[in-house]
Amino acid sequence: MDRRGFLIAGSTTLLTTLHQWADAEPATAATHGRRIGAGVPDLLDTRIDALRHLDATSAHPGRTTPHSPNSG
Repeated sequence: MDRRGFLIAGSTTLLTTLHQWADAEPATAATHGRRIGAGVPDLLDTRIDALRHLDATSAHPGRTTPHSPNSG
């Protein structure tokens, strides 16, 4: 496929997606179900930080990631 064909196909796909997104009904919040406790977001943040530290120190020694202590 040449550049012109690629641009036409890509633009058409993008415009179709944007049109569908613009015409979509707005999402509504669920009014039933269980609620999470106030401490759950903090617990998730703590767990994610621990997993990032684990990944940075044990899975790839010597490699720095955006979340590793050595990358800044």
